[in-house]
Parts: sequence; C-alpha cells; structure tokens
Amino acid sequence: ASVTIRSDAVTACIGAHGDDDGGLLIVGTGSQGIVRRKGRFQRVGGWGFMLSDHGSAAVLGHAAARHALVAHEGAVADSLLSRRIMRRFGNSPRKMLTWSRTTTPGDWGAFSPLVFACAESGDAAAQRLVDDAVGDVARLLDRMVALGALRIALVGGLAARYAERLPRRLTRRLVPAKRDALAGAIDLARAAAHP
Repeated sequence: ASVTIRSDAVTACIGAHGDDDGGLLIVGTGSQGIVRRKGRFQRVGGWGFMLSDHGSAAVLGHAAARHALVAHEGAVADSLLSRRIMRRFGNSPRKMLTWSRTTTPGDWGAFSPLVFACAESGDAAAQRLVDDAVGDVARLLDRMVALGALRIALVGGLAARYAERLPRRLTRRLVPAKRDALAGAIDLARAAAHP
C-alpha cells in the first residue's frame, strides 16, 4: 500500500488538462494558480488569506468592508456599496469590529457578490475594487503564462466574473476544464497503482 498527497490545485489541473501540460487558476473564496509543464508542477500564489489569495472573494470582500468603514467615518465619499455593507452592521463600527474578530475567509467572501452588483449599478468605489481584483487576477495569469502555461482553465466561483473582464491577451489563453479535481485525483491513483 502507498499514499500520495497532492493539493487540490494539482488534482484540479490534472482533471482540467488530462495528460497535457497547462495551467489552472482557482478564484473562489481563496485563489491559487498551478502550472504543469513537462510533468512538473509550479504554484503561483495560494498562500492563504493573510498573505496571498489575490483576486479571491475573501480579499475582495475584505477590501469592500475596509472601504465601507472608511466611508462611514467620512474619510472618503460614501457609496451604495459602503452604505449597504454598513447597514448589515446597523451602521455601527463597533458591531463590525466585534464581527471581524471571528470571521473566516468565507465570511469576508460573502461580500463579493455585493461588490460586483454595486459595480454593475454604477458605483465608482465598487468598480475600483473590482478593477483592482481583475488586475490581481491578470498578474497571476501573466505569471502563469511566463512559466509556460499556453492554456489555462479558470475555475471557481468568481471565474465567470473575471473572464468577462480580463484583457484579450489573457482571455485567448483560457480554456474550459475537461474534468474536475476528483477526476484528476482518480487519474493520480490509477497512475500510482499501475506505474
């Protein structure tokens, strides 16, 4: 018997591309890129909410909450986004602070649909946050291309939101995933069982 441990990004990349080289960028609550080239894997980002996860729902939601608090205090102009977030806390920074002390990345990420909705309604502050997040995703993808990823599957809860906003140089690299991470894990298990 034997055990092989791989990250979900690796199994998702194998699922997405089968035996072929390629890259995969997950943009959901967190984010991580992985590039397979000539049988070797190299990660891009994915070091968790506190250090990394650029373009993720958690990082976007955290930025939105910070904007809401600063706007509530009058240091920047308020916006539809800031008013809606602060209403969730009864317009109380103290309640927001108490909530923030026990939050998870998923809790921060829950604000991301609101950020996109407000941006689509013409909220300039929300649009800036979205533009910054798109820029983060573009930088991850550019690095993956530099590492040799000619085809990249963009997956996760925010994948469609970003795909429609990325520059053409990157959208032409995007391909649909052939299969999911479970299929990639099964492929790994079969390869280990029949070397």
